[in-house]
Amino acid sequence: MLPKLLELHFSQLQSEWSVSKYNSYSDVRKQKYHDKLKFIIGRLEEEDFSKLDDDQIQQRFWVIFFVFKSLEFLNHSTTSTIPYELVYVLELAMKDWAPEDEYIIVTALINGVNGFSFDSFITFFEYVYNVIDLLYSVKFEHRLVQINVPESTSRDYLANVVLYHELGHFVEKKACNY
Repeated sequence: MLPKLLELHFSQLQSEWSVSKYNSYSDVRKQKYHDKLKFIIGRLEEEDFSKLDDDQIQQRFWVIFFVFKSLEFLNHSTTSTIPYELVYVLELAMKDWAPEDEYIIVTALINGVNGFSFDSFITFFEYVYNVIDLLYSVKFEHRLVQINVPESTSRDYLANVVLYHELGHFVEKKACNY
Protein backbone atom coordinates (compact mmCIF):
# COMPACT_ATOMS: atom_id res chain seq x y z
CA MET A 1 0.00 0.00 0.00
CA LEU A 2 1.22 3.48 -0.83
CA PRO A 3 1.40 6.24 1.80
CA LYS A 4 -1.03 8.35 -0.28
CA LEU A 5 -3.65 5.60 -0.11
CA LEU A 6 -3.19 5.41 3.66
CA GLU A 7 -3.61 9.18 3.83
CA LEU A 8 -6.85 8.83 1.88
CA HIS A 9 -8.14 6.17 4.29
CA PHE A 10 -7.20 8.31 7.25
CA SER A 11 -8.88 11.34 5.71
CA GLN A 12 -12.07 9.27 5.31
CA LEU A 13 -11.77 8.23 8.96
CA GLN A 14 -11.39 11.85 10.03
CA SER A 15 -14.55 12.70 8.12
CA GLU A 16 -16.43 9.91 9.91
CA TRP A 17 -14.94 10.99 13.24
CA SER A 18 -16.11 14.58 12.75
CA VAL A 19 -19.64 13.29 13.42
CA SER A 20 -18.90 10.29 15.66
CA LYS A 21 -16.85 12.27 18.16
CA TYR A 22 -20.11 13.68 19.54
CA ASN A 23 -21.64 10.26 20.26
CA SER A 24 -23.25 9.84 23.66
CA TYR A 25 -23.59 6.44 25.30
CA SER A 26 -25.64 5.18 28.21
CA ASP A 27 -22.96 2.56 28.92
CA VAL A 28 -19.78 3.90 30.54
CA ARG A 29 -17.77 1.05 28.97
CA LYS A 30 -18.69 2.28 25.49
CA GLN A 31 -17.65 5.82 26.41
CA LYS A 32 -14.25 4.58 27.63
CA TYR A 33 -13.83 2.60 24.40
CA HIS A 34 -14.80 5.71 22.42
CA ASP A 35 -12.25 7.80 24.34
CA LYS A 36 -9.51 5.33 23.41
CA LEU A 37 -10.47 5.67 19.75
CA LYS A 38 -10.19 9.44 20.13
CA PHE A 39 -6.68 9.04 21.54
CA ILE A 40 -5.65 6.74 18.67
CA ILE A 41 -7.00 9.17 16.07
CA GLY A 42 -5.06 11.98 17.74
CA ARG A 43 -1.87 9.95 17.57
CA LEU A 44 -2.48 9.08 13.91
CA GLU A 45 -2.91 12.80 13.17
CA GLU A 46 0.63 13.39 14.47
CA GLU A 47 2.19 10.84 12.10
CA ASP A 48 3.78 11.51 8.71
CA PHE A 49 2.68 8.50 6.67
CA SER A 50 5.16 9.32 3.89
CA LYS A 51 8.05 8.42 6.22
CA LEU A 52 6.74 4.93 7.07
CA ASP A 53 8.04 1.69 5.61
CA ASP A 54 5.74 -0.96 4.15
CA ASP A 55 5.26 -2.82 7.44
CA GLN A 56 4.47 0.39 9.32
CA ILE A 57 1.99 1.41 6.62
CA GLN A 58 0.30 -1.98 6.90
CA GLN A 59 0.08 -1.60 10.69
CA ARG A 60 -1.53 1.84 10.35
CA PHE A 61 -3.94 0.47 7.75
CA TRP A 62 -5.21 -2.13 10.24
CA VAL A 63 -5.44 0.46 13.01
CA ILE A 64 -7.50 2.77 10.79
CA PHE A 65 -9.70 -0.15 9.72
CA PHE A 66 -10.16 -1.09 13.39
CA VAL A 67 -11.29 2.44 14.29
CA PHE A 68 -13.65 2.55 11.29
CA LYS A 69 -15.16 -0.81 12.25
CA SER A 70 -15.53 0.24 15.87
CA LEU A 71 -17.32 3.43 14.87
CA GLU A 72 -19.60 1.56 12.48
CA PHE A 73 -21.08 -0.25 15.45
CA LEU A 74 -20.70 2.40 18.12
CA ASN A 75 -22.61 4.86 15.93
CA HIS A 76 -25.63 2.56 16.20
CA SER A 77 -25.16 2.05 19.92
CA THR A 78 -25.67 5.60 21.11
CA THR A 79 -28.34 6.74 23.56
CA SER A 80 -30.62 7.73 20.67
CA THR A 81 -30.14 4.72 18.35
CA ILE A 82 -29.39 1.61 20.39
CA PRO A 83 -32.10 -1.07 20.31
CA TYR A 84 -32.09 -1.44 24.11
CA GLU A 85 -34.47 -4.40 24.19
CA LEU A 86 -32.37 -6.48 21.82
CA VAL A 87 -29.09 -5.66 23.49
CA TYR A 88 -30.53 -6.45 26.91
CA VAL A 89 -31.75 -9.93 25.99
CA LEU A 90 -28.50 -10.68 24.14
CA GLU A 91 -26.46 -9.57 27.16
CA LEU A 92 -28.51 -11.91 29.35
CA ALA A 93 -27.82 -14.80 26.98
CA MET A 94 -24.13 -13.93 26.70
CA LYS A 95 -23.60 -14.01 30.48
CA ASP A 96 -23.57 -17.80 30.31
CA TRP A 97 -20.61 -17.72 27.92
CA ALA A 98 -18.53 -14.63 28.62
CA PRO A 99 -17.90 -12.29 31.53
CA GLU A 100 -19.72 -8.95 31.29
CA ASP A 101 -16.55 -7.07 32.04
CA GLU A 102 -14.80 -8.37 28.89
CA TYR A 103 -17.35 -7.78 26.14
CA ILE A 104 -19.83 -5.14 25.04
CA ILE A 105 -22.65 -5.96 22.62
CA VAL A 106 -22.98 -3.34 19.91
CA THR A 107 -25.26 -3.27 16.91
CA ALA A 108 -25.23 -1.91 13.41
CA LEU A 109 -28.60 -1.29 11.84
CA ILE A 110 -28.74 -2.72 8.33
CA ASN A 111 -31.15 -1.89 5.49
CA GLY A 112 -32.45 -5.31 4.66
CA VAL A 113 -34.84 -7.74 6.27
CA ASN A 114 -32.20 -10.51 6.23
CA GLY A 115 -29.34 -8.36 7.47
CA PHE A 116 -28.56 -10.44 10.54
CA SER A 117 -24.89 -11.30 11.03
CA PHE A 118 -22.04 -11.41 13.52
CA ASP A 119 -18.85 -9.56 12.65
CA SER A 120 -15.91 -11.07 14.50
CA PHE A 121 -13.17 -8.70 13.34
CA ILE A 122 -12.98 -6.43 16.37
CA THR A 123 -13.69 -9.17 18.85
CA PHE A 124 -11.02 -11.67 17.86
CA PHE A 125 -8.36 -10.03 15.64
CA GLU A 126 -5.51 -10.08 18.18
CA TYR A 127 -2.98 -8.65 15.74
CA VAL A 128 -4.66 -5.23 15.70
CA TYR A 129 -4.86 -5.09 19.51
CA ASN A 130 -1.16 -5.92 19.73
CA VAL A 131 -0.28 -3.25 17.15
CA ILE A 132 -2.36 -0.62 18.95
CA ASP A 133 -0.70 -1.49 22.25
CA LEU A 134 2.76 -1.47 20.65
CA LEU A 135 2.32 1.81 18.77
CA TYR A 136 0.14 3.82 21.15
CA SER A 137 0.24 1.99 24.50
CA VAL A 138 -3.55 1.61 24.43
CA LYS A 139 -5.16 -1.47 25.91
CA PHE A 140 -8.84 -2.20 25.48
CA GLU A 141 -10.38 -3.70 28.60
CA HIS A 142 -13.53 -4.56 26.63
CA ARG A 143 -14.04 -6.07 23.21
CA LEU A 144 -17.01 -5.21 21.04
CA VAL A 145 -19.32 -8.05 20.05
CA GLN A 146 -20.68 -6.71 16.77
CA ILE A 147 -24.09 -7.87 15.63
CA ASN A 148 -25.82 -6.57 12.51
CA VAL A 149 -29.57 -6.15 12.86
CA PRO A 150 -32.18 -5.22 10.24
CA GLU A 151 -33.32 -1.71 11.10
CA SER A 152 -36.94 -2.58 10.34
CA THR A 153 -37.06 -5.07 13.23
CA SER A 154 -34.48 -3.53 15.55
CA ARG A 155 -37.01 -2.83 18.32
CA ASP A 156 -38.80 -6.18 18.13
CA TYR A 157 -36.83 -8.50 20.41
CA LEU A 158 -39.43 -11.27 20.26
CA ALA A 159 -39.28 -11.51 16.47
CA ASN A 160 -35.49 -11.49 16.41
CA VAL A 161 -34.68 -14.95 17.71
CA VAL A 162 -32.17 -15.25 14.86
CA LEU A 163 -29.96 -12.90 16.89
CA TYR A 164 -29.31 -15.74 19.31
CA HIS A 165 -27.93 -17.66 16.37
CA GLU A 166 -25.59 -14.73 15.62
CA LEU A 167 -24.57 -14.61 19.27
CA GLY A 168 -23.85 -18.33 18.92
CA HIS A 169 -21.20 -17.47 16.30
CA PHE A 170 -19.49 -15.33 18.93
CA VAL A 171 -19.68 -18.17 21.48
CA GLU A 172 -18.30 -20.66 18.94
CA LYS A 173 -15.37 -18.41 17.94
CA LYS A 174 -14.63 -17.61 21.59
CA ALA A 175 -14.51 -21.31 22.42
CA CYS A 176 -12.13 -21.93 19.51
CA ASN A 177 -9.83 -19.02 20.42
CA TYR A 178 -9.40 -19.93 24.07
